[in-house]
Amino acid sequence: MSTVTTSLNILTSSYTAVGALNKEATTTDDQTTNSDSILTNNSATSTVRLSNAASKISQNISSYAPYFPTRPGMSADALINGVSNPGSVSSSQGKSFADVATDARKSLDANYGLMKDSGTPYNSSSFADNNSLFGNLDRRSLYAIASNQGGLFTKQEQASATYLMNQQQSLATGFYTGPPDQQKNFVDPFGTDVVSRAKAGLSFLENVSTEEKASPYWLKQHQQLTSALQLATSPQNASADPKTSSQPHMNLAQLMAQWSASSSESDPFGAKASSAVAPGGTASSVTNPATHTGDTSGPPVVKPDAS
Repeated sequence: MSTVTTSLNILTSSYTAVGALNKEATTTDDQTTNSDSILTNNSATSTVRLSNAASKISQNISSYAPYFPTRPGMSADALINGVSNPGSVSSSQGKSFADVATDARKSLDANYGLMKDSGTPYNSSSFADNNSLFGNLDRRSLYAIASNQGGLFTKQEQASATYLMNQQQSLATGFYTGPPDQQKNFVDPFGTDVVSRAKAGLSFLENVSTEEKASPYWLKQHQQLTSALQLATSPQNASADPKTSSQPHMNLAQLMAQWSASSSESDPFGAKASSAVAPGGTASSVTNPATHTGDTSGPPVVKPDAS
């Protein structure tokens, strides 16, 4: 699947109203002329917007692609798009959450089959295989897997989906997560500007799915980040340089550091299992959502081997 094609597919749903405009009917020649003019202008404007948005998504995909390697012929475009656009829907579009889980199960099974038919079955220790397995799933679909919606997913699949969600969030806030051999190429866009980093983190949180927003982890993280950001940007601190070590900014920096994948091995998504084995790594704890109310400092460490 090409990047441009995927980008256009992701955006098509946002512009369905254009088709409705083409169905307008008028009863007089003047009305018809005016209507045709309006339709032409609206269609042209929508086409330009669609093209610009598709171009932006393609650029984002190109920027983050090295951190989501795949098998030849397989794509991770949906995963990559989730870094800059966590609320973008493709695989989960128009589906109930139960149907999202069912669809994700079918997608995983199909990709397992593709890899097996290639002569080289899926290897859970491979970055490329994990990205290929989940590559066509948007973040909402990943959350259905990470939270084991419907009890349809294995512990390994839950751990892998959790890792990928963590990777999206980490990259979006300037913390590298991905194949070790690519870390040298990653450039943190925020540097010491903790306020801009925090704003990017808050924007990421506020654009995820409604189901993810209902998780205890999301609620706690959103509350903590909002409070810390408000304090750092309050009138009494507004004149402070966000790159300095003033106490509010130090507190905010410390909070944002917790977003790094290396800061915690707890599971923020509350998968319905007692434990999960990290892709190619060691087991990490997974908490039941019914009892998951404790403090968690960040996404779990679930690192595949660099292959």
